Amino acid sequence: MYFVLCRSGTIAQVPAISAFLGPTVTSECILPFIENAIYDVEERVVLTAVRSLTSLVKMGLLSNFLVIDFAAKCKSLLIHPSECLRLVTSQYF
Repeated sequence: MYFVLCRSGTIAQVPAISAFLGPTVTSECILPFIENAIYDVEERVVLTAVRSLTSLVKMGLLSNFLVIDFAAKCKSLLIHPSECLRLVTSQYF
């Protein structure tokens, strides 16, 4: 459980770090980290990853191509059994 909280906490800080580093470093270095978190087995980590991704989009740190690419990767979460995860994913779209 500790490792889940550690991963989730780290991912939650991604938008603040990305705002400081800028869009280039975010797209090249940080997005692979979020992509791995989207496919994590723990629901809490996936929730945090989608929330962070939504924050990055709202801050304008991702190009349109990357937003569409991640939308394709996240679309299966819209039919996930967890209502909370479906709701958070729908906010990304």
